[in-house]
Amino acid sequence: MPRYASLIHSGYWWSPERRMLRAALDKTQAVVDGTVRVRLHKRNVIVAGRRSRCDSLFDDALATFEGDAGAYDSKDVEGFKRLNALRLRIAAGRGSS
Repeated sequence: MPRYASLIHSGYWWSPERRMLRAALDKTQAVVDGTVRVRLHKRNVIVAGRRSRCDSLFDDALATFEGDAGAYDSKDVEGFKRLNALRLRIAAGRGSS
C-alpha cells in the first residue's frame, strides 16, 4: 500500500505500475465481504470491530487446540519453527547481526 499511495501522490495515476498494483489489489479482494468499524482518534485508525457473514475462513470449531477435531497436530510446530528460523541460523553462521 505505501507504494500504491506513493504513485498516486506523485501523480502517476495513469501509470502502468499503478494500474498493475490496482489489478493485483482487485484480484486479492474479489472474495472479501463484510464490514469493518473503525475509530479515528488523533491521527490514528483503530479497528473497533469486523464482521463477515459468508466466505470467512474463521471457524469456531478450529479456534482451539483442544476441540479441533484433529485439525492441529503439535508435531507440525517443530517443522514450522525450524523453517521459520532458517534465515536466523544462516545469518548467525555468517556473523551477521
